[in-house]
Amino acid sequence: MDPDHIVTCGEDRKVVRMNWRQGTVVDEWRGHASVVNSVICGAKGHTFSGARDTTICQWTPGQTGPLQRFGGHEFTVQAIAVDEKEACTYPSVRPT
Repeated sequence: MDPDHIVTCGEDRKVVRMNWRQGTVVDEWRGHASVVNSVICGAKGHTFSGARDTTICQWTPGQTGPLQRFGGHEFTVQAIAVDEKEACTYPSVRPT
């Protein structure tokens, strides 16, 4: 990811990539049905987010919807780690 960019998430169910130097929104991603708890940027340029809706989404710059949506958790996704090849995600979950 460009060092001028930051990625945020929140209760509005969005993931937002911003250019902090210019104060502009670069990407605004929507795809979660509940509060987004965590976000991480992968080495290949993708962004991953985990939410209270028990899903993980994979985002690509320039697209508005998720590239992929991963389900299977019974509880809220609290945190995510991604390996350097973006081959595996390692979520942390807890009851909602």
